[in-house]
Amino acid sequence: MKYIILLIISIILYAQEWNYSADILEKTTEQNRDIRIFKSTQAGNPEVIIYNDSISIFTKQAKQYIDTKELHLIGPVTMINGLDSLTCQNMIFWYEIDSLHAFGNVDFKFNKNYLQTDSLMYVKTDGFRGYSFVANNNSNFYDPEYNISATNISYNDISQYMYLNKNVKINSDNQGALGEKINLEFKDSLIKNMLIEKNAYIFNNHRAIVNNANYQLFKDEIR
Repeated sequence: MKYIILLIISIILYAQEWNYSADILEKTTEQNRDIRIFKSTQAGNPEVIIYNDSISIFTKQAKQYIDTKELHLIGPVTMINGLDSLTCQNMIFWYEIDSLHAFGNVDFKFNKNYLQTDSLMYVKTDGFRGYSFVANNNSNFYDPEYNISATNISYNDISQYMYLNKNVKINSDNQGALGEKINLEFKDSLIKNMLIEKNAYIFNNHRAIVNNANYQLFKDEIR
């Protein structure tokens, strides 16, 4: 009998190519704005599910603002798009333009990259990577060629410039750089130019045979 009741209170809404599945749907207004609130319940489905042909979102509660086509997601939140995935505590998602602002323990896996941060602003673009982003606080960006960590990371996909601020570290297999601020210019996936401001340090590791001995590690350093 309980199973039948759960089916009755479950709601599936189809609208504007997005589907919404929840236990409770509330309609209200906020400053003359029409809002729909989707909620899960402990007795019913544990999550609100929002999805279309390519994207699936799982959360505890969602507020949909009809006029601005945005979702306020109260989580934890999981978003899946093909092989890409994003998890965070809360999120604002502008679904018409595929852009978002994620908050709290953000883990973002996309293409061959991985980004961890406390706050992420993400905007879809037509550039090489297909996105621009701003990551604030405890930010780490992993790429097959290098790892980048900084308090703040900002990347513009149109100009292919990345701006790194506070406690910046860049590491690859045999090279690396440190500085308080580092600006990077990319040529697609490769770093083309680098400008280091304050406490600049770069190194290059290489191995060589000395006096017919085994390979030894040598480090070139510039401070």
